Amino acid sequence: MSDTAFDPQAGGRLRGALMLLPVLIWAFGYMFWLLIVTLIAPNWLRRNNVSIIRRWGHVILAMLGIRVEVHGREHLQPDAPRLVLFNHVNVFDLVVLSAVWDEGCSVIYKKEFHKIPMMGRLMRFFGMIPIDRGNRERAVESMAEAAQMVRDKNKKVMIAPEGTRSHDGRLGAFKRGPFHLALETRAPVVPLIMRGLETLVPGLSKPPRTGVLRVDILPPIETEYWSRRTLDEHVEAVRQRFLKYLPDATA
Repeated sequence: MSDTAFDPQAGGRLRGALMLLPVLIWAFGYMFWLLIVTLIAPNWLRRNNVSIIRRWGHVILAMLGIRVEVHGREHLQPDAPRLVLFNHVNVFDLVVLSAVWDEGCSVIYKKEFHKIPMMGRLMRFFGMIPIDRGNRERAVESMAEAAQMVRDKNKKVMIAPEGTRSHDGRLGAFKRGPFHLALETRAPVVPLIMRGLETLVPGLSKPPRTGVLRVDILPPIETEYWSRRTLDEHVEAVRQRFLKYLPDATA
């Protein structure tokens, strides 16, 4: 099977239905424990953030019988600034990103996650960046915070370039915001492509199915010589990298 062909090996939904309540208990129970640790041992929590964040996602996926195949992790080099662009399928993206979390990572996420008990506070504690797409001034502040992380702290910031979640796995149109961030920081752009999520976890209306998710982390795309004049060409070129793996929602 080539890298661009993928079968999620989807199974039944019985396990997902039976494990839904235990998954919720684990997810929120783990977050509650983390909140307590932020009060008594915050430095320990920050030092061990990678294993702690990964565990949250790994356990959820294991309980649901979902295995994640990760290819190209070497492109997330340690202590190297990166803008990691990922396709946005649904809210379960966060679980998959948690399971593949790497040293020096952050993520730009919608501020709506703050409506989930405990989650917003923990995401901020771990240095993740909320963005309010309905408030231009605050959105600009969030992007400035992301630029500082990448440029001054050699962080890898994850961001979804699509305007909204796809639900069906098809790739939507790209917004220009992440690419302006690339111009400002000159950090390489790394495509991170998730496949199978739309089949195994299609949304909240049906229980998850067992199976395999695949994450492909592609080689970095250098941005050193990008310019504002040719930005649209770079946006399209990066999107074409994704379309080698994903169907096009705009076709």
